[in-house]
Amino acid sequence: MAKKPTAKHPADRAVVEGTTIMRYAPREMVADKTATIKVLVKENPKRPGTKCYAWFSWYRTGMTVAEYYEKGGRPDHVRWDLQHGFISLSGK
Repeated sequence: MAKKPTAKHPADRAVVEGTTIMRYAPREMVADKTATIKVLVKENPKRPGTKCYAWFSWYRTGMTVAEYYEKGGRPDHVRWDLQHGFISLSGK
């Protein structure tokens, strides 16, 4: 007998002090491609030699989200790094 599909996997959410926190930042956070990226960490937080390391190295403080996408970055990269405090966006 097949399992019924669930709307969200429990690992996609975390509960902290009674508040539900999404595992990933919402899509609306990166909808504005004219927003300016600010890198908040001094060193690349990703593991060297991985694709994620290369993708993160494309970020430059002052570049727009659209410029990051032109280099090959994707919205899910920006959302993940926003959620984890590696970058911030301004000008929205």
